[in-house]
Amino acid sequence: MRNFFREGHADSKINQLVNWNKVSSLPKDGGLGLGGIKIHNTALLAKWGWRYSKEESALWRQVIRSIHGKEAFDWFTKGKSGNSLRSHWVNIARFWRLVDSLASFNLGNGLRIGFRIDPWVGNTPIKEQFSRLFSIALWPRCYFLFFSWPLAFRRSLEDEEITEFQSLLFLLSTEKVVNSDDFRSWSIESHGRFSDKSLSTHLKTASPMDKRLFSAILQSGSPRRINILIWIMVFRFVNSSEILQKKSPINVSPSICPLCLKASKNLPHIFLYCPVSSFGWERIFSLFNLVWNFDSSLSASVIQLLSGSNLPKTPRIIWEILSKALLIEIWIERNQRIFHDKARQRAEIMHAADLNAAAWCSLRKEFVNYSIQDICLNWNVFLNQD
Repeated sequence: MRNFFREGHADSKINQLVNWNKVSSLPKDGGLGLGGIKIHNTALLAKWGWRYSKEESALWRQVIRSIHGKEAFDWFTKGKSGNSLRSHWVNIARFWRLVDSLASFNLGNGLRIGFRIDPWVGNTPIKEQFSRLFSIALWPRCYFLFFSWPLAFRRSLEDEEITEFQSLLFLLSTEKVVNSDDFRSWSIESHGRFSDKSLSTHLKTASPMDKRLFSAILQSGSPRRINILIWIMVFRFVNSSEILQKKSPINVSPSICPLCLKASKNLPHIFLYCPVSSFGWERIFSLFNLVWNFDSSLSASVIQLLSGSNLPKTPRIIWEILSKALLIEIWIERNQRIFHDKARQRAEIMHAADLNAAAWCSLRKEFVNYSIQDICLNWNVFLNQD
């Protein structure tokens, strides 16, 4: 098949006769549906990881487990590679761990599910849903099979943590342990069974979104240092007191927002929901005539902002750059108020974001004939282009 789409021979330059990205795409996208070799190979290797979790009595599974060891609940083998770095199972394990999150946990009797580490409710482990609470917990490594745990903490709970603890107790009251085995289901198939076709399709449809997201982060025209900070936000590496608190048994700073001095000092509030921040977002959304609902996490919200708008090219560039500029100005304002005791009005923060966005836009070829002042004062004109 590969040679059919090539011309030339071994002694001359090989020319590709087709656009492989086009040929590999699904028929509904205008392709031939041949499938990329890398994606198809990933799906076939991952299938063995799925079979390992299902075929508990199979002889081949017992052989693999004796060589590579097993995880705590025997859903898969340990991370070690065995006696040979060339083991075929090493490649299977590597690819399976890339897609393991697509196999959701279903609670039965709780004998094979970790209370803290496994995403048995929703798509996120309970320790991440209640990260602040678990960062100060002294609970041992607890499993559902124990049915009870000592609820001890390193210090007394604050008001917010008490509320979070109540939410955790309410969540536990809605889940019931039943007299059946725990099992895993394939979340991207309605019948819950793995198929290499569903995984291949999922990987194909995910790739364009990922490419667009990282293009928006790294190639939209803003300075590299700005792009790096946005990248840090996406991957949850922002150095805040919330992160430092996980490493310390005591509060390292007041838990109130430095912008409004009222609500909780967590990153989603500071960047998205605080009255100082929301003033800028409302202005941007009204400029584009959009209604927008942020996600509960900062990372997911930034991803939505940079990859979720279906706008023409020029308005989309403005959308991405304005969003990045406002995020940066909010971060600068937060630092100025904490470390230098200096504050700006909300309109001043938005004006600074406008100027930065206009300056970054002026570096792109779409705006090469316009000055920073022209761009800043005439956003609506550019939004009507394309």
